[in-house]
Amino acid sequence: FELEAKGQETWWDRENDEICTLETLADDRLPPLRMGSIGQMLTPGEYACRGGDYDTKLVVVLSGTVEKLVGDASTSGRCIVRTLTRGDCEGLTEFLGVGSEQRTCALRARGDGAKIRYVTKEAILKLLGQTESGEA
Repeated sequence: FELEAKGQETWWDRENDEICTLETLADDRLPPLRMGSIGQMLTPGEYACRGGDYDTKLVVVLSGTVEKLVGDASTSGRCIVRTLTRGDCEGLTEFLGVGSEQRTCALRARGDGAKIRYVTKEAILKLLGQTESGEA
């Protein structure tokens, strides 16, 4: 099953008797499709990240609502500038490395909470390197 360990999503591959991550998965193998276990749940008011955090992962909203906050308040922001819902993402500047590796905003769950997924640059590069036949 997928769990959050050392900042990476992992799962137990019973067939090969090993723990896998998306970044280290062989090209000829697919990760398990268990949509209910993918992502991280945030309770209302819980932060996915805060301004000033050192992190380069893209944050993708799978369900619920997340607020983007900016401002001069240390690590949390004061002004809501965007509301993210299913399919929205944030953190593109840090993800692409066009600025610094520090977060420029805070992301906070609202309403009934939210389910998000952190996506690493390595995971995307690996997917982009695959062809239709599965060969790089």
